[in-house]
Amino acid sequence: MLIRVQYKNLLSFNDVVEFNMLPNLKRQNLPSHIINRDQLPLLKMAAVYGPNGSGKSNLVKGLKFLRAFVTQKDYINMLKSEGDFDRLFFSLRKNIQPFEILVEFSTSNNYFIYHIQISQKGVDLEELYQSGIGKNENVLIFKREGDKFSAPTAPSAELSSAILSLLRKNRFSSLMSLNESFPLLSDNRASLAFKWFKNRLTIYDINTRIPALLELLHNNKRILDFTNNIFNKLGLGIDNLSINEEDYENWASKHQMLSVPLTPQERQNGKISLFRNQTQAYTVIQNKVYSFLFKQRGENGYEGFLDAISQSDGTIKLLSLIPAIYDCINKDKTVVIDEINNCLHPSIVEGITKLFANNDKSKGQLVFTTHDIELLGVKDVLRSDEIWFTDKKNGGTIMYPHSIFKEHNTLSILRGYKEGRYGAIKYID
Repeated sequence: MLIRVQYKNLLSFNDVVEFNMLPNLKRQNLPSHIINRDQLPLLKMAAVYGPNGSGKSNLVKGLKFLRAFVTQKDYINMLKSEGDFDRLFFSLRKNIQPFEILVEFSTSNNYFIYHIQISQKGVDLEELYQSGIGKNENVLIFKREGDKFSAPTAPSAELSSAILSLLRKNRFSSLMSLNESFPLLSDNRASLAFKWFKNRLTIYDINTRIPALLELLHNNKRILDFTNNIFNKLGLGIDNLSINEEDYENWASKHQMLSVPLTPQERQNGKISLFRNQTQAYTVIQNKVYSFLFKQRGENGYEGFLDAISQSDGTIKLLSLIPAIYDCINKDKTVVIDEINNCLHPSIVEGITKLFANNDKSKGQLVFTTHDIELLGVKDVLRSDEIWFTDKKNGGTIMYPHSIFKEHNTLSILRGYKEGRYGAIKYID
């Protein structure tokens, strides 16, 4: 579970800015939205609002960068080769400073604090602690300062030499990612923290594709049934979603504009995929073509079948989000979605968030940015401390929760936001 994240000198964040999932325990409404009460109470959901250019998406981009940095040892080198590394630094100042990210999280009943500082010369600081969550002292697991490495239990001279050599050769790589390729840390807690980033933190930005969505729904009947349940509840006019299977030769003869000649080996390995927006429309596996088939009603009750290419952008967007919603409800995962309302009607966004918010058995967390302010006026979806705002001050992003405003819980948050009581809104002249 995500507890908090802090940014400094990153993207549009200048001074230290914190976003957290810590509840205001004085707020009494929607108590089911507080999870893990026995140890450290955490919120199950958060919505981030703010005008264009205020830095909402940069909250997501920061977490996306951190996840990739931890799990891919050559990630920064890839950014450098594409000319995108320098874009990570807050640049609205005369002298560029190293950026910092601190994240606190829980996994498998363990609490961790991971902190990095990166300059244009490489990783200046990387440290991992077992968090005492404010009740006990934090316990160091490892600390890396440039080429120097320290841990509570000093490694052997031979291992110290190997670590030093590895850090010198990989100035822009995370020790967490290097440890997965070259096991250097004897403390298993480092691997446990690594697995949270890799397996329990999911990031969806606007351009996220799910290249294996067809295979996922084909192989997992529970998620397919979950998808149909959502489609039915949201009233999209789709009676059923299924996965169609067809021999490659038959499919290719009917889709000559879409298909390309494939060798038997390519067909076997599933080398062809056609995308509609961010969603896979066709895939080839073992000489079979799989595609989405939407059963829909027409004139006089006629039932027809349409493929993914015939669907609206909103339907395809919703389909691409369903695995994330499924994981939020059924797994101990933190799912972060940028612009959840992109291509979706406000009633669909309301339906998705209500499905998660009102499910007392939900196991994960859902964090999203949105421009759908109508959600602020819907009862029983968001607590005051689950609503965050982003704004700009001296060119840098600031963040704050609605719960800092002392107002009676009967007042309309939607009306207050429109009236500008909380900031984070622009008025067009």
